[in-house]
Formats: sequence, structure tokens, C-alpha cells
Amino acid sequence: MQLVAQLDDAAAAADIATVLLRCAADSGDGLVQAAAAALYPVVEGRDIALLLDGRADLVAAAGADGVHLMRAADYARARRYVADGIVGVGCASRDDAMNVAEAGADYILFGDVDDAEPTAATLALVEWWSALMTVPCIGAGGAARDHAAIARAGADFVAVGDRGWSHPGGLRAYLQDIAGAI
Repeated sequence: MQLVAQLDDAAAAADIATVLLRCAADSGDGLVQAAAAALYPVVEGRDIALLLDGRADLVAAAGADGVHLMRAADYARARRYVADGIVGVGCASRDDAMNVAEAGADYILFGDVDDAEPTAATLALVEWWSALMTVPCIGAGGAARDHAAIARAGADFVAVGDRGWSHPGGLRAYLQDIAGAI
């Protein structure tokens, strides 16, 4: 798998905390588990958390470290599946973020990794959260140059999204661009 080799190469040169496995909504359980198994040697060997996107029901079977949710309303159900693992939630409002953080979420994500750039609302939420809360915050949206704005707003982490995989220099170069911008 070329993507696994790119990830391994990038992880050798950049500080990657988490890999989010995003599979198509109609992906069968076996495909998600096989994809996780292919990533496992890289993430395990480099102490990178592997999260499944929205598939709390498969975390244990896939050997993943946890799940990322895009709806705060899914938190309680997901936590039942992932009692001791990571459960993070993408939130679009202060209320949702505070509610899931109070319920025990391990991190909050503001923004959308597929956005062309971080929105003013995303940056405002990151800034507000980082000034008041202790639960880690991830900011998302944009290309490498935009991650500096997210970091300046106070995000503990930046979410890279899929752009790195199609970067002309590969994932490693993209992550190095981000590090340079930050």
C-alpha cells in the first residue's frame, strides 16, 4: 500500500499524534478492519493513535485506539463502545463542545478538514476554547499556510485532512510545510 509507505515516511520526519481512518459510509466492517490492520504497524511503531471516523462499534475489533465523531449527539452511544479509548468530537457550537467535554470527551475539534480555509467562526471557537478549557482542542480547515492561523488561535493540534496525500511532494513535504508555517 503506497499510502501506508507515505505515512511511515512522513511520521519519520514529522510529529503526528493521530491518524484518522476515514472510510466511505458504505464500507463494510471487513474493509474498515483491513484498512486499520494495514496502518497498525506504522501507528504502533511510532506511538501514533489510530482513530476510526464514526465507527465506535468497530474500535475494538479493528484494534484502533478510539473514534472521532462529527456529531455531539453521538457521544454517549460511542462512549459505551469505547469505554477506555479515545472519543473525540467535532463541534460547531460552544454548547455542544462544553456538553461533550463535561461528559468526558477526550478532545474537541472545531472546523472541517475539507474546508478550503479555516472559517472566522472556527478560529473564534478555537480561541475561545483555548482560553477557557483544559480539554484539548483541534482546529481544522485549509492548507499548510492556514494551520499557522489555527495554531495562533490556540489549538493544541491541527487537523491536516486529505490534502497531504495529494501534495506534489507527498505527505512528508506537506507536513514539513505545515511545520514551517507554524
